[in-house]
Amino acid sequence: MCKQHAPGRQKAEPGLGPRSIVQLGFATTLVAIVLLFAVMQPGLGSRAVLAPLFVMGLGIGLLAGQIANVIQSSVGLEHSGQAGGLQYTSQYFGSSLGTALIGAVMLGTLASAALDGFQSNPAFRDSVREAATVEVAHGVSFVSDQALKEYLDGIQLAEAERRAVLDINVDARLRALRSGMVTVAFLALIALLCTGLLPKGLPRAGAPPEEKAS
Repeated sequence: MCKQHAPGRQKAEPGLGPRSIVQLGFATTLVAIVLLFAVMQPGLGSRAVLAPLFVMGLGIGLLAGQIANVIQSSVGLEHSGQAGGLQYTSQYFGSSLGTALIGAVMLGTLASAALDGFQSNPAFRDSVREAATVEVAHGVSFVSDQALKEYLDGIQLAEAERRAVLDINVDARLRALRSGMVTVAFLALIALLCTGLLPKGLPRAGAPPEEKAS
């Protein structure tokens, strides 16, 4: 399937080599991340992120169309199976590593923001502040406003403390999401700077592997 998509990409974008297409894909993805960062506000609706996600999809589509193209055109037919296996292994490894890294950054930011909120907000009693600090230290996760409200219904809290907890949850989630987007943008920028290693021109049909990879 990938082999079928790659030639189609070349026909749809004549004159653009793999390097230019990948650079355009990373640049488009970075623009989408900036747009997402700009619209990320408390109470954000799904419609607000449609345009940034659409732009990001375009960027990812440009990148995905060239992965198999570059790898398969740089080796001979007898090594295409090994090249494909190495490609998918690298993709899965990179996906797992990236998910772990970005997840760690987001959860770390979420915990730090929650602790800052409980420690700095004067609405909390000392006993509530200490209990919240212990809970956050044991681990945090993303919780929706509705789920948090239902949880708080079973706890004896003053109304001011209840509102403060909800505000801290909103602020911590927002800061965590923004830190994740900044991390993704940083990794995409590094990848963009590495695209100079990709072949500049389109491979010619029938050319030997050495000539195709140049």
